[in-house]
Parts: sequence; C-alpha cells; structure tokens
Amino acid sequence: MCGADEVFLEPDGLQGDDYVDWCLEVCRTRSIQVLVPGRARPNVSARRAEFEALGTQVLVAADDATLRLLEDKPPFLAGIPEDVALVSRFINVNTVSEYTAAVESFRQESGTACFKQVKT
Repeated sequence: MCGADEVFLEPDGLQGDDYVDWCLEVCRTRSIQVLVPGRARPNVSARRAEFEALGTQVLVAADDATLRLLEDKPPFLAGIPEDVALVSRFINVNTVSEYTAAVESFRQESGTACFKQVKT
C-alpha cells in the first residue's frame, strides 16, 4: 500500500484562489513533488502552470473547465443524453421550503431520496 509522504490539515475557510495560494506556498516551502488537492480542484487545475514552475505535479481528473462542469451537478446531469446513460430524477433546491417540497415529492414517488451538495 502507498501513502503520501506528507499530509496537511487544510486551514478552515480557505476557498477558491485563496486555497490555491495556500497550496502553492506549502508546495514551495516543503518542495512537494505531487499535489492531490482536497478541494477547489477547478481552481488548482486552472493554475497548474504555477505548480509546475515549482516542480509540483498536480493530480486532478481533468482541466478546470471540465472539473467545473463535473462539480456543478445539475447542469452536468441535465446534459447527459438518455442514449448515453440513465440519470436518476433530481431536484435542485436552494431554500428550506424547496428542500421540504423535494423531500415530500421523493417520498410520494419512491419513499427514499439521496441528497448531495451541488458544488464541492
């Protein structure tokens, strides 16, 4: 089994480019060779050249545009053609009342529901 040589607790509250700046600083000061980001993957991917300039390889699944699509579930799922894959019914909610209505809708239909954060 393989494991990372170093593991870091990420600071609370850092998002987007602030998170990327923190990652760059850690990679620079610790001479990190490979980074597997825990969040803000599209932002990290968009700035991959900055990591490469430090000698750090970034391991993410795709370029930043593709990652943004994959991590925004409703438009990603809505764009999958039926002849490619069957997508379970989903409801995008933004408020408590929308959430309550969605739960009731799924209860009436099948008795169960799975809830996921829209963006990571």
